[in-house]
Amino acid sequence: MNTTSNDNWKKYIWLWIPHTALIVYAKIIIFYVIILLFKNVERSLEQLSWFGLMTVLPSMFYLPFFMRIVDGLPVKKVFQGILLLQFPIFTYLCYTLNQDDPSLIIIFILIALDIALINAESVIFDKSITLLLPKLDYPKAIVISRLANNISFFFSPLLATFFFQNFGLLSLWIIGLLIVLAYFYQLKILSSKNKVEFEKKQKETNISFFKKNKPRQNLLLIELLFFYAISFLWTNAATLIAFPFFIHSESVKTSGLLITISGLGVVINNIYVYFKNKKTDLLFWGRLSGFISGFMFLFLGLINPNFLFYFIIMFLGGFFCSWCYNLAQITTQRLISFNAQGAFFTLRATLNVIITTVFYLLTGYFIKLIFLPFLNQILSLFSISNLPINNFVAIATIFVICGVLIILGLLVLILINFRKYNKHQ
Repeated sequence: MNTTSNDNWKKYIWLWIPHTALIVYAKIIIFYVIILLFKNVERSLEQLSWFGLMTVLPSMFYLPFFMRIVDGLPVKKVFQGILLLQFPIFTYLCYTLNQDDPSLIIIFILIALDIALINAESVIFDKSITLLLPKLDYPKAIVISRLANNISFFFSPLLATFFFQNFGLLSLWIIGLLIVLAYFYQLKILSSKNKVEFEKKQKETNISFFKKNKPRQNLLLIELLFFYAISFLWTNAATLIAFPFFIHSESVKTSGLLITISGLGVVINNIYVYFKNKKTDLLFWGRLSGFISGFMFLFLGLINPNFLFYFIIMFLGGFFCSWCYNLAQITTQRLISFNAQGAFFTLRATLNVIITTVFYLLTGYFIKLIFLPFLNQILSLFSISNLPINNFVAIATIFVICGVLIILGLLVLILINFRKYNKHQ
């Protein structure tokens, strides 16, 4: 049994390596584009917001379609289809960037397609955990899977800068080619060892699985999606709007440090989940983590600027939002049939894209154009007109709104679950 378990782990790790390389490579390309397009001083934060918004929006329309078909296709063919589309996109993107006057429209379209395919690849990779490993190994596998995103988050900007300063686009293209070929080779080996699992077509569709669920089961799935949403809210807040918020009272270096501390909280939680093998009440700890994350949002928006408080809040926020994600993912892998996991993970990715889009709307120019006037209008309804509203106050208000929505949302879900349980009894 031990030998079989070790063999399964080897298969998983060998699949994880090209998966991680592909995600990191895709992020390097994106940051390379950002450096290239925004190296001039006149390129403002508002234009960067537009860039982010235009590149994530297409995924919102593509993922719902992918959700309906993903579980009816063999895992291997979906992997191969994504890779066959990914490489020409990388190739044409490198070619376009190499032009003297590259077309921004073409670049935006290619980056948008790249992000959509990476989202799809992550869905299939998470689904393959169920194929390769037993339930007891899901927590460790999920933490290792998330490590790919952590690596890309921390190292992609650094690697993109390194390539931009020392190498050309040809080097990037060659690396992309090697990653895709390595991925194809690994899929070939895995499908030869797990031919039935990797190449069979599913008989039951994801839609039929969810229709057969009892209302209480689908309510639990909604709560799991809410846990994912809490994690996505914190991650986007920490990466997109926390920096201009901290700049109001802290130096640039200190503001960057505070955001890094949130990332450290995520890493510490992943380590904790990896080594904690005892059975726990996942739903209880997920709700508790959600409440703490909500209060971290509230404290961030309400307390007076103070480095020590910011430090503690950012660390705890990163830790508990990561726990929300990990607990939701472990429960999902165990609860949802393999035939429907692709649809649920795609729904999770769609939720992430929607939240990311909202936060892009709330950066730079959009705060001034939309949120500040809206906030002033709300205050005027309460005859409050002398309060100085600036970006700092606007972002603090966003943090408070996020905290209130998380806490109220959890209370509503717990109340509905309690009533359903009593009715069932």
